[in-house]
Amino acid sequence: MLTEVLFYTGLLAKQPQITREEAIELLDKYLEEGGEIEEVVQFLMNEYVAFTKSPEGKKKKAKIVEI
Repeated sequence: MLTEVLFYTGLLAKQPQITREEAIELLDKYLEEGGEIEEVVQFLMNEYVAFTKSPEGKKKKAKIVEI
């Protein structure tokens, strides 16, 4: 469940109209095709760390969404 939430929120920046159900369906298809969940989680964690370490004055504003 946590992975589904991470995946969904990770998609929102470029796909703001996607629903949580659509995101979960995409994740399920990815896994059915042999994708590895660890790869997705690692990518999302790397993106988060890069976001939090961005230089002062150049920080992006996080988009707050209701889940």
